[in-house]
Amino acid sequence: MTVLDSRGQLLRAALGFATLALVGIVLEGCALVKQSQRTAIVEIGEVAGTWEGWLLSSRDFVPAILQIYPDGTFDLAARRIRAVGRMQLTAGVLRFETVTGWHGTSSLYGSEGQRLLHVDLDDRRFTGRFSRRP
Repeated sequence: MTVLDSRGQLLRAALGFATLALVGIVLEGCALVKQSQRTAIVEIGEVAGTWEGWLLSSRDFVPAILQIYPDGTFDLAARRIRAVGRMQLTAGVLRFETVTGWHGTSSLYGSEGQRLLHVDLDDRRFTGRFSRRP
């Protein structure tokens, strides 16, 4: 066996392990999403804090940080995107609008241990998926 043969075997083994790990992560994520139930938001303070996640579009996805303040104002920061605005809770629906005119709905999913915040623009240009920063 040559050095190249053993390197090839090592590379194939590493790729096989990485593929199995990725499949496990995807399956675990799917199970979490499947078990998640939409949670009613009674007051904006329930979602106040720092959330980390992803902004998704039809062409791209970028990591993002969403800071929600107890008074309902928020800051969203991602590569090439900065949004500032206000959230308002009406009849259990959390609506948001930015100073530049973006507007949409935010929904809370999961239980106390694993909360997920979905942010969806009305025009569907972007959607966001966030978890609370520890």
